[in-house]
Amino acid sequence: MKKSNKLVSLVCLTAAATGVIHAMNKVISYLSDQMGFLADPQGLRYNWKFGNIYYTKQGSGKPLLLIHDLQSYSSDMEWKELAASYAKEHTVYTMDLLGCGRSDKPAITYIGYLYVQLLTDFIRDVIGEPVDVITSGDSCALAAMTCMNDSALFGKLIFLSPVSIGKCQAGPTHRQKLVKALFDFPIIGTMLYNICHSERILDEQIKKRYFSRPYMVSSALMKSYYQAAHSHNSAGRFLFGSLKAHYTSVALANAIRSIDNSMTVIYGRDSADGLRIAEEYRKLNPIIEIQGIVNAKNLPQLEQPKSVFRATQIYL
Repeated sequence: MKKSNKLVSLVCLTAAATGVIHAMNKVISYLSDQMGFLADPQGLRYNWKFGNIYYTKQGSGKPLLLIHDLQSYSSDMEWKELAASYAKEHTVYTMDLLGCGRSDKPAITYIGYLYVQLLTDFIRDVIGEPVDVITSGDSCALAAMTCMNDSALFGKLIFLSPVSIGKCQAGPTHRQKLVKALFDFPIIGTMLYNICHSERILDEQIKKRYFSRPYMVSSALMKSYYQAAHSHNSAGRFLFGSLKAHYTSVALANAIRSIDNSMTVIYGRDSADGLRIAEEYRKLNPIIEIQGIVNAKNLPQLEQPKSVFRATQIYL
């Protein structure tokens, strides 16, 4: 009888703890949705086969697509300092990639070629003509792979602080697959994701990773990152797990070697690896041009938008 009572107590405690965790997860998601930093009544929707894709369109002229870094907290807010400037001479498109920001975040495994298909379909269905592209971070590899598959969709390619060639060679290990599976669990996975994406941790990680002068980063920008991470009931955990397990890796070196389109790598000079990565790209394809931005790290488009605008205008 005593063993039976202990078992009942254990089950009740487990159920209660699970209920509390579930309620906390819901509260975090609800409060983040109320922050309003990603609200945009002018935003448009592209009904893609794997989910609705949020995008914007402004200006007129030759089309230009701006693609943010591929992270669980990313969104087109990365381009908020530059989109309007480009729109004076271009039809400018920004988008939230699947699993990011205001786009849908389905419970799937996110692989690199999923995004290659997304970019291909978006350019064909929404833009409807060859487009120049400026992309950032891990998304540079996705744009390069898409261009390798169908170069007719693209004009010029500009990579801002691109992912290293070596990082894209990594594939999922058995241990990483287990980590991803953990984040896929509905309640525990969401709790772990919310811990990894708390305001304090995001603030420390993003400022350290991307900015040479973290004290200059606005509170509003950091809150937009936080809201992007937790929208859609924190469903960004599915992308987060896929990124941790390197499911989004692609054969970047092959793409860079084979592309004939004009390519430029722009890096922040305060980045420890910026110049080395840029040289990696140029070693694979000598036509690539390189330019550094002073007083910037890995998000020069936010830290030094005027310098990035002037630099990219030369190549566009």
